[in-house]
Amino acid sequence: MFDAIVLRLRVARVQAEIVAQLKDCGVRDQDFVNRICQTEESLRLIDTLFKISYYKKSQAAVFLYASTVLANALSSNFVSAKDKRNCYTLLEERLIRMDRISKGFKIEHCLVIGEMEAAMDTWRVQGEVNESPK
Repeated sequence: MFDAIVLRLRVARVQAEIVAQLKDCGVRDQDFVNRICQTEESLRLIDTLFKISYYKKSQAAVFLYASTVLANALSSNFVSAKDKRNCYTLLEERLIRMDRISKGFKIEHCLVIGEMEAAMDTWRVQGEVNESPK
């Protein structure tokens, strides 16, 4: 019971991070955030990240958790094409924000950034193939 409550709080923190980014873009789409964060795969990922990630004590931890969840959703077979486009856009903005933070931040978190970029590259190629006229 206690584990379920803790997981719910962790998921809420990640969802709040994504909602805040959407709000900065002038969009409020809680349904999108729920579809991305409430899958079984995302719940397991969030729980694992909060428990064992190397950056769990960092001030940027929730930002990085949300980035990882978005990258994972981009690679998922259970996410719609529209939601994947939204994930891609949000990840793109996050990478731009990381560029502004500092080079040290990018070096320190190169593993997470590498995962984000790999998911974006894969989706970019697959997205163009799937959306090309037949």
